Amino acid sequence: MAHVEISVLSRQNVSEWDYFARVKECSGIIHIKQWREWRMSGIAFEFGDATYDRDNRTMLTSATGTAKSGRDRGMCKDVRGYWVDILNSPYVSHGLEVDSQHAHAENLSEVMNRGTGAEQYRHNAVEVSMHNLMDFMWELETGSEYEMVIEHDIFSGLGNDRKSKPIVGSDDDKNNKASPELNSGNRAFQEGDETNPNVMAALDGLTVIPVLGNAQTLSRKKYQGRFDFVFLSQHAAHWLRNPEFKSALGNQAVVEVETGKFVYQLKKKDQLQLLEKINSIASANGFRKEEMNACESEELTELDCNSLRFHNV
Repeated sequence: MAHVEISVLSRQNVSEWDYFARVKECSGIIHIKQWREWRMSGIAFEFGDATYDRDNRTMLTSATGTAKSGRDRGMCKDVRGYWVDILNSPYVSHGLEVDSQHAHAENLSEVMNRGTGAEQYRHNAVEVSMHNLMDFMWELETGSEYEMVIEHDIFSGLGNDRKSKPIVGSDDDKNNKASPELNSGNRAFQEGDETNPNVMAALDGLTVIPVLGNAQTLSRKKYQGRFDFVFLSQHAAHWLRNPEFKSALGNQAVVEVETGKFVYQLKKKDQLQLLEKINSIASANGFRKEEMNACESEELTELDCNSLRFHNV
């Protein structure tokens, strides 16, 4: 790819151009230093004094291609490599918006010096990502949302002084000899248990189906009309025209399709073309578009939306 072959100095210039041309406009909570470090080294999340000098092999996958040289030239081969994003950053997944509605959590999006021309986010995408991930895991383990106890301190809800009740157990458990730490609300299960019962309950009946681009899996009888909500990434928007995919949707099922808002290399005219394409595919295949609501005093445009929502009709 051309972005890999250019010189180090050019890479720095290109990364900063991308940041100030698009990233800062729609994802200003990503700090320029974090963005620059990720584009140059591939390290997006760095904590404490840890040294990141090993390859992350979990990102290595295989793709089928044609050998261009050697004795296997012209033959189809599985090529092992890094085939994921190197331009838009992993911050988009969890680092741009706070999912929790608690007051302290909403303050993670606070903008300082607003209206002065020197606006700056008090927190950054790494902190927001950490909070969101802790919120997911906390709710999975305890059944309740994670709450920060101290304003602007994302880890403040993890301490022993957190005012929360144990999730499992009852008055009959008073005679159990559990350590103070286990009764503090930080751990929802007794020492020696292999699996948190709340996690087991949350995952009960959950099945992960790796579709891997093949819609024939969804054509099975047991999946007909089974799904009430589906989220499609921007790269999977073409599934809207797939009959097997549509047959797996329930009546009035909701399909949410990612837009190109956070594909920072797209210009506005490219984003508009992508939106038109998604809308046309959805309309031609029996999906009704959901109308957008007013946002405060301004009307949202589709370019401002992270995703578009359609109903199966």
